[in-house]
Amino acid sequence: MPPNTVGTHTDILRRIGPLGLAKTVYYSKRTGNDPLSIILNSKAAVDLADSSDIEIDNVFFVGSIEPASSRAFSPTKLSVASDATIHAGGGLPRIGHGSVLRIEGDFSIGNSFVNSEFRLLCEDRIEIGDRCSIAWDVALSDTDRHSLFTDEETKPTTAPITINDNVWIGSGTRIKKGVVVGEGAVIASESVVTRDIPPKTLVAGAPARVIEEGVSWD
Repeated sequence: MPPNTVGTHTDILRRIGPLGLAKTVYYSKRTGNDPLSIILNSKAAVDLADSSDIEIDNVFFVGSIEPASSRAFSPTKLSVASDATIHAGGGLPRIGHGSVLRIEGDFSIGNSFVNSEFRLLCEDRIEIGDRCSIAWDVALSDTDRHSLFTDEETKPTTAPITINDNVWIGSGTRIKKGVVVGEGAVIASESVVTRDIPPKTLVAGAPARVIEEGVSWD
């Protein structure tokens, strides 16, 4: 199915199966949302701290909604630490199968599609806007996890990441701490993004640099 098109409620519930439905209802209600707010299939692994805060405006798809019997779809893992927050905006934000999300800070996602094998490590703040398309095997990390020292200073270990609206991120891309991706930008596959990306530009490379300006995509 194309991004953000997932079928009727009946079709979704049939595909995730009884165990997926049980997980969906349990974690949706545990987080104080409507019973069918966080859609999970039976393979999903979820670890929520009691003091975490999850707000779902409509529906948040975490992992594949294909039947658990399908061996082509690996499980998605969602871990939310104490006092961490998730906000899934309106529409149908989706995270693909085989993804690993570790939320220790504040994570928000709008009406966007994230493909499979996504990796997200959020210690400070990561924001993904609306109408973004993120390909498979993309990694976002707002932390280095270790301090880096020079003769003159200690480098910061964390800094927020912001992905503005209508951004297309190619497969295998890595986005590092402190980056702001401007609205309408396109990031080519296998890029390593260490600095801000201006709106409506095409960037590529490691480290990523501007290749074209004034681009658009659909």
